[in-house]
Amino acid sequence: MQYEIKPRRLIEFVNTVRSVLDLSRGRSFALITAAYATLLKQGWKPAGENVDDDVLSYVSHLAPTGSPLDGALPVRQFTNEELAGIVMTNDWDDGRDYAMHTSADQVSRVAAAFLRIGEEDSVADLCCGMGSFMRIAVGEFGAGCFYGRDISFDALVVAKMRASLLDADATIENASITRGEIGPF
Repeated sequence: MQYEIKPRRLIEFVNTVRSVLDLSRGRSFALITAAYATLLKQGWKPAGENVDDDVLSYVSHLAPTGSPLDGALPVRQFTNEELAGIVMTNDWDDGRDYAMHTSADQVSRVAAAFLRIGEEDSVADLCCGMGSFMRIAVGEFGAGCFYGRDISFDALVVAKMRASLLDADATIENASITRGEIGPF
């Protein structure tokens, strides 16, 4: 599955769901979750496994069946590839403390290249945020296994959504390194 969406189509998606989005968690989280909910509504399933319970709970909170958002989901207006593009590539700052949940793709690529990440490698990211580094390490460099931890439940749910789209062998957990919750992996 390709992970990109043309800016014009992204604007169409935003305009389609804008009036009914719950923005209390931030625009990025709401748009990513709405795109993932639409993928599920269109019948998409992760390869080889079920959707994570945390993700399902998060999606159902934002778009419970029968809610205004559920009716506004643009089912069949966008391809699965476009919706995956929204989930995988939307790392914009929405005026909140969002920047701490993402890594610039260029920095992630330099780190992955420096570490010489390959198919047999396991990668641990102790502050994985929304899975930006995972997207590069697994999606572009082919890391075999990914372990992610983050204190932000919202961010780790997005990381789990992204892991399912990558069909990654990933373990992503809610933990705080400041409280010493580092391992085991």
